[in-house]
Amino acid sequence: MLAKVRMFYDMICYLNILKDRQPLKLTPKGNLPRNFCRDLHDSGIKDEELPVMSSHPINVELDSMYIHVLNLFTRMLGLTRKRQGKISLTRKALERLQKQNTGDFFREVFSAYTKEFNWAYSDGYPESWIIQAGWAKLVDELFVE
Repeated sequence: MLAKVRMFYDMICYLNILKDRQPLKLTPKGNLPRNFCRDLHDSGIKDEELPVMSSHPINVELDSMYIHVLNLFTRMLGLTRKRQGKISLTRKALERLQKQNTGDFFREVFSAYTKEFNWAYSDGYPESWIIQAGWAKLVDELFVE
């Protein structure tokens, strides 16, 4: 059932692809390299709204806000780290990927996405903070132990 949660599934795919290529050398500006972004796009990690201009509409990481947000979010969660112009997985990420209990991992990701990550970063409506604030209250009630 958790495989149907698109962002969670895409994040795990992103981490697994990065695991195979780590440490991945970043561009001089600190972005993910073009070939890596294109491989992510080809594996299904892409913006649904991105117009298809060619077989590879991605030339830089920022051409896909979805990939860019995945990159930032995994770094915020402490799953990836940028050091000396390279990005790699942290021990925490490797442990989460090896564990069979994805429910706890999903809870951690879901809670961080709803409470810590600023949704207005990629949506263009920074004045609508109330939507995220109201949702975080609901999350607290859902995950009461």
